[in-house]
This record gives sequence, C-alpha cells and structure tokens, in this order.
Amino acid sequence: MKIIKRIALILLLVFFLFLGLFVIPYFANIVMPWQRAEAINTALEWGGLKELPHGSEVISVETKGSSLTREFIIEFTCEPKALQTWMQESGLNQLTPVEEWNGLRVYQVAGKEGAIGGKVFADYTEGRVVIDVSWS
Repeated sequence: MKIIKRIALILLLVFFLFLGLFVIPYFANIVMPWQRAEAINTALEWGGLKELPHGSEVISVETKGSSLTREFIIEFTCEPKALQTWMQESGLNQLTPVEEWNGLRVYQVAGKEGAIGGKVFADYTEGRVVIDVSWS
C-alpha cells in the first residue's frame, strides 16, 4: 500500500511540474529562459530579419496571444553603427518609416514563414530596437 501511495505521489508531482513548466507558461504568455533563444529566432524569421548584431544586449522577450495567434516582442540595444548595418542587411533601410513615435522610426515589415508581419521600432541615436511580429 505504501508503494502505491509513493507512486501516486510521484506521478502527481510530475504532473504538476509539467503543468507549471510547460502548459501554464504557454497560455500565460510567459517566455521561459530555455525558450528565449527560440522566441528571438522565431521573431526574426517572421519579420524576415537578420540575426541580431554581434554584441547586442537583449533587454526583453515577450509573447502574447492564444492557441490560435502568437505575437513576439523583442527589445534589444546595440552600437548605433551595428544597428545601421543590421538595418541594411535586414532590408529595412529600403523601407520608408510609416511613422515616428517617441523618437523612434517605425517600419512596417511583411510577414515571412506564414506570419502576418509586424513593426520594427528603431532609435538610431541610442541603438535601441523593438521588434513586434505576429502569426495568426
């Protein structure tokens, strides 16, 4: 009887760990540390953007959405010169900013890999970028 109770307790513990580490974060839009690199890469792919510049510092990685939609918001900083190069390699320098917002230039990007696209907010003087792309 004690063995059955221990097995049931272990199974219950495994179940709650699975719920807490995988299921709840997915629906609560939490990016776990081991999902951070994948979220960044997905956002870059969806926006048709190149890898983040060497030496860039990722400030935040957020996700929003439901089981039918997903949105990634990545904020990073880098040297202004590296930002210029990244913008050029990503093809953003060929786009006209759709608006200026709090000193940031806002570029509309078409979606890739089935994404609906999004926006890239760039501050050339501070070297700060926010990428916001969605899939539906």
